[in-house]
Amino acid sequence: MSKRPLTPCLWMLCWLSVAWFGVLSVKAAPLTLAAASSLRDSMNALVQQFERDHPEHPVRMVYGSSGKLASQIMHGAPYDIFFSAHADYSDRVAAAGLAGAPPVAWAEGRLVLWHPAHPGLKPEDLSSAAIRHIAIAQPRHAPYGQAAMEVLGRLADDQLQQRLVFGENVGHATQMVQSGAAEVGLIALSVVRGTALRGTSYTEINPDWYQPLTQTLMLTRQGADHPSAQLFLAYLQQREARDLFAGFGYLPLTQSLEPFHVAE
Repeated sequence: MSKRPLTPCLWMLCWLSVAWFGVLSVKAAPLTLAAASSLRDSMNALVQQFERDHPEHPVRMVYGSSGKLASQIMHGAPYDIFFSAHADYSDRVAAAGLAGAPPVAWAEGRLVLWHPAHPGLKPEDLSSAAIRHIAIAQPRHAPYGQAAMEVLGRLADDQLQQRLVFGENVGHATQMVQSGAAEVGLIALSVVRGTALRGTSYTEINPDWYQPLTQTLMLTRQGADHPSAQLFLAYLQQREARDLFAGFGYLPLTQSLEPFHVAE
């Protein structure tokens, strides 16, 4: 039996099918970013802008405590770029031989006392009888929790330790205050500047009271081969991205993202 040639309509249908499956293959492999929970609002805003400007490069976000994310990467989690709230954790991943490029310090975070129902509260007032529970992130793997413990230690009030309730990360500690499980929380400035908490009462903690919360980013060994990774890192260097993070309270550091420079 002779084969009939494909009609123009059938050729077009075949071409569209190939094109459509090509799009699906790109969408099926998004750039996966692992970021500290304190970055949730700022990173969501940045990713929204990035995907608007580069719709062909989808991004998947994974949030958690810096220590947990670092552990996941060292156990094979497929993350392309790691944003840590402290340099220690990205350094551990790099020491394990899983970095595609050296970690870069790009900003500094700030700790605040969030007291939505107690306007004007200061750290020195935490011993008040009105404050029965203080929410912090788990210091074993959350940098903001470690900073909170340093602040409480400086206050030299042993009773404060008995009032602590621990969240898995900064986001969870925030939810504990929102739910009424705690009256106040020692959390990230970037969180209280997010959309959900904007306008609520907080007091910035003297940065001399805790070790610097140096924010780092690291291209993982897996991410070094991802076609969208360099594009996203270049996007971070733009003025709009830096201004966005500044609006969430991050202080830019003098070190640039030059190791990730993409040649024109």
